[in-house]
Amino acid sequence: MKQTMKHYTNLSKTKIKFRSKVKTNPSVVETLNLALKNKSWLSIAKVIAGSRRAYKKINLVDVENNSENGDVVVVIGKVLSGGDLTKKVKLRAMSYSKSAEEKLKASKIDYGFVLEEIKKNTKCEGVKLLK
Repeated sequence: MKQTMKHYTNLSKTKIKFRSKVKTNPSVVETLNLALKNKSWLSIAKVIAGSRRAYKKINLVDVENNSENGDVVVVIGKVLSGGDLTKKVKLRAMSYSKSAEEKLKASKIDYGFVLEEIKKNTKCEGVKLLK
């Protein structure tokens, strides 16, 4: 999987724009277009522009173990419900499982989509990308 991620780090803006035209999910296309406009989000745009197979599936326990209170955690992929999340973080991902959403609501964690974070935080400050 590391080779796949490494491959996408060499994408140019032009290739990312081309790949955004091939994507069929309008939410992904909008996320890519916004990330391309902000230079600081370019590394995340490169991952989103790649194959969905390269997207990660991260459990809540992984977010718990790799973050601190107050972090903005971005997951390019799906957040699954394995484990519990007790730290107060802002969690942003491409998608969530239904059971993960229920756990996040119950523990009152601020969660949403990557697109929302790109709109709010244009300079990509304080963002921690989980791979």
